[in-house]
Amino acid sequence: MTHASKRRPRVLYLINGFKRGGAEKGLLHLVQSGAFQGCELKVVSIIEDQGAHVSDLKAAGVEVEHLWGGSRMSAWQWVRAVPRFRRELKRFKPDLLVLSLPQANIAGRLAAMAVPAVTVASFEHNTHLAKPTYEKLFRLTSGRVDWLLADCEITAEITSHRLYYRSPKRRIVLPLVSFRPQEVRRPVIADPFRIINAARFTDTKNQRLMIEAARLLKDRAYSITITLYGEGPKAEEYERLVEELGLAETVLMPGFDPEWMNDPANLFVITSKNEGLCIVALEALSRGIPVISTRVGGLVDYGVAAKVCFLEAGTASELATAIAELIEQPDRLREMRTAGLQMIGRDYSEASANAKCREFTAQIFALVA
Repeated sequence: MTHASKRRPRVLYLINGFKRGGAEKGLLHLVQSGAFQGCELKVVSIIEDQGAHVSDLKAAGVEVEHLWGGSRMSAWQWVRAVPRFRRELKRFKPDLLVLSLPQANIAGRLAAMAVPAVTVASFEHNTHLAKPTYEKLFRLTSGRVDWLLADCEITAEITSHRLYYRSPKRRIVLPLVSFRPQEVRRPVIADPFRIINAARFTDTKNQRLMIEAARLLKDRAYSITITLYGEGPKAEEYERLVEELGLAETVLMPGFDPEWMNDPANLFVITSKNEGLCIVALEALSRGIPVISTRVGGLVDYGVAAKVCFLEAGTASELATAIAELIEQPDRLREMRTAGLQMIGRDYSEASANAKCREFTAQIFALVA
């Protein structure tokens, strides 16, 4: 791709750290899909965290730097990130500053107030932030944001109203995942009916609901297994709950597995209280696994076309009933599977993602034209 420009644009991308999850994995996907192509891109994280995706970013020619090592960000590191970011802004002199994840986003906005010439893009990955303090600081600093980036339309729409006093000059939706056409494995059949989920174990992801629903289904004599892939602060609490409810052979918690989507399953379940794009739902749909979900985040955008089975009340009883109904309706499961694959092929193909990333990159080059 060529651009008529007097020089290469410089892009500074600030992020919390490098976990294995959505926003960090999404950055790598953007780079691999052509976003920032031809730009001088530097990524700076507050902490190193798990160091996930760093080697792949460097292999793609991206400069990556961590302000501190470690896997847990302290309040002191967050505060000290502001002057460190400010110095990096003055040294690197970016044309575009991209901010991702709450702490780095807030620190980057504060740092950019001393550098008025730089265009600031805030990447919103979720409609609600984890702490009320973050949301207040987002609103207070929202005037410094020029471009609102989001991974789906619903995230862009909700955050622009909830977290901004005024709408940024530009709103851009960028896909953080895409899929190649592939042969889809046939779902497992009959007994036991296999349900899976993949997410960090947190209050927001709300896996407790699935564990409680599993007990209800067992009480109704349904033969099921629920495999919860992941890790996180609620893991020990959920493991205790599984034991207390007598579900050791029904609810399995094997830990984090990056290849979870390649295991055959009858159903993928999401019980989150809020979400952004929800990459794991798209990964499940791309493998022909039907989805039950709370009505959250990007699922509101693509869930109707994919025939996602939405929960309205978000209770364990409602979830157990929805699962039981699908167990009894194999034809409906097949319809959901087909609809999901069709939606992925239409809206989340590599060609579609590459085109959107090229459009975004053209907007960056326009900053120096």
